[in-house]
Amino acid sequence: MKATLQRLETGDQGTFGVLTVDNKTWPSAELPWRDNQRGKSCIPAGTYNLIWQRSPRFSDRAGFDVFKYEFLDIPGRDQVLIHSANFLGDVDKGWDSQAKGCVILGKRIGEMKNSKGVMQKCIQTSGNAVKEFEAYMEGKPLTIEVIDIPSIEQVVA
Repeated sequence: MKATLQRLETGDQGTFGVLTVDNKTWPSAELPWRDNQRGKSCIPAGTYNLIWQRSPRFSDRAGFDVFKYEFLDIPGRDQVLIHSANFLGDVDKGWDSQAKGCVILGKRIGEMKNSKGVMQKCIQTSGNAVKEFEAYMEGKPLTIEVIDIPSIEQVVA
C-alpha cells in the first residue's frame, strides 16, 4: 500500500500534518525539524518503507508482544514508529514531548495543558486513531512519501 504524509505546519510545539492512505486520513504530529537529530527531530522528507513488527520498546513496557509499524532505512535513525501520544514539542525550548522522533496519529489537532500547566498544541484522541489505522492496514507493508510544507520561495516562484 502507498501513503502520503503531508506536513502542513511546523514550529517549536511540533510538526503537524495529515497522513493519507487510499481515501482515509488521519491528522499527524511529529517533533520539529532539528537536523534529523535522534530523539529531537522529525525524520527527513522522503519515501520510506514500513513494516509491521514486534516493538521491543512497547512490548517490554507492556509485558507482552506489541506490534507497531516501523520505518525502514532512515539515514542515521532506527526504531521510528507510528504510535500514539499527545505532545511533540521541542523539550530544549521548554515544551512537552511524548515521542522521540516517531510519527503520531490522532483524530484532531488542538491544544491542551502540558505538564507545566501551559497550553500547548497537540494531537488528540491518538490511541483511537492509531488503532483505526492499524486495523485498516491489517499488517500489510506500507510505503509512505513524507512531504514537507513548501517554502515561501517555492510558493512565490
